[in-house]
Amino acid sequence: MIPGLLEYLDYPDIATLAMPCPLLVVHGQQDTLFPPEGVKAAMDTLHQSYQALGRPERFDTWVFDGPHKFPLAAQRKMMDWFDRWV
Repeated sequence: MIPGLLEYLDYPDIATLAMPCPLLVVHGQQDTLFPPEGVKAAMDTLHQSYQALGRPERFDTWVFDGPHKFPLAAQRKMMDWFDRWV
């Protein structure tokens, strides 16, 4: 994380700097740190960015009903993603 960067860029902007690297976004719907509408907007922006690049398969999301945690199901999804892309 670069200090002060979020004054100029938001999370999806920063994530697009790594494109076309694969990106999996995991989000708990009960996460109180990130408002649902902001998360949806960020995911939409990233989806559109990967679409525009012609690499939509390199972006995925996994949303679960829970708080800001990384439950076992999310860990399994992440491992499947790593197996595919790393």
